[in-house]
This record gives sequence, C-alpha cells and structure tokens, in this order.
Amino acid sequence: MTVGRQPIDWGAGRLWQAHNVFGSFLPTALDTEFKAGVDAVLVDYYVDDFSFLSIAVVGNNNDVSASDISVASRYQTLVGDETELSLVLGDVLGN
Repeated sequence: MTVGRQPIDWGAGRLWQAHNVFGSFLPTALDTEFKAGVDAVLVDYYVDDFSFLSIAVVGNNNDVSASDISVASRYQTLVGDETELSLVLGDVLGN
C-alpha cells in the first residue's frame, strides 16, 4: 500500500497509453518521462507469480469532494508464454 503523491503509470506505449488513466500526456509532448504524480492511495495485491491486482483511489488536487474522487483497478496476468492480459476498470473524473 502506498499513500501520497505518486506517479501511477499503467501501461506502455510510444504514441498512446490506453491504460494510463491518471497520468496521460499529449502524443506531441517532447518530454513524457517526467510524471508529476497524483495524490492517491494505491494498493497492489500479487495474486500469484504472474498476476497482480492494483486498486487506486485518487483525489483531485483542489478541494476534494465525493464527486472529485476517482477509483480505478487494474488486473494483469500472463497468458501463454509471451502474452500479457491487462484489464482496467474504473470511474475517473466521471468517465
């Protein structure tokens, strides 16, 4: 469990990271390595050697109300020898 400001970087990709729901960036941005982070509680649970579940509760940096809180979860597992399956489910900024 991690509490505080942290970069939550889910997924990989050069042009678009579909699972990066908290730290997305424009594809035209030159510096995508720096991630300022978000105020969050992140819980990681390792199901077995090849699977894990992450749950993130993220508050808005402004005055936090119940509608400003985002919740998302990510499950990742290994399928076969060379394939990963990753699922993301959540309510982020009302979406």
